[in-house]
Amino acid sequence: MERIEIKIKKVSYKILIAKDLQDWKEGLKGNKLDSCDGLLMVFPDKRPINITMTDMLYDLDIFWIDNNGYILKVLKKEPKGKEGEPYTKILGVECQYLLEINSTKNVSDFLVVGSKINIGSYF
Repeated sequence: MERIEIKIKKVSYKILIAKDLQDWKEGLKGNKLDSCDGLLMVFPDKRPINITMTDMLYDLDIFWIDNNGYILKVLKKEPKGKEGEPYTKILGVECQYLLEINSTKNVSDFLVVGSKINIGSYF
């Protein structure tokens, strides 16, 4: 996966970019957050997105983002769940991007619904 650096409130974050089905399914499973702060899923078009947490070792802040970079929905400190026991949150929020960041970074304290985020060449 490609890796970029973004700034939110003057703080830099290392973000992996997932652009295809295989990367979307893999997400942040395992120890990926040992080498980065989060993951941006880039979809080819606007679509309803649910989340499935499988073998996640960290709690996450999750942001549904439209094609202009505006936050549509936020889940704060979504729990990692139990190892080997996936669970799915069915929210069906339509978006073109989904950003997941380790919740220990506290990004959800200042990125709220309606906030605009700038992530490089994506928006």
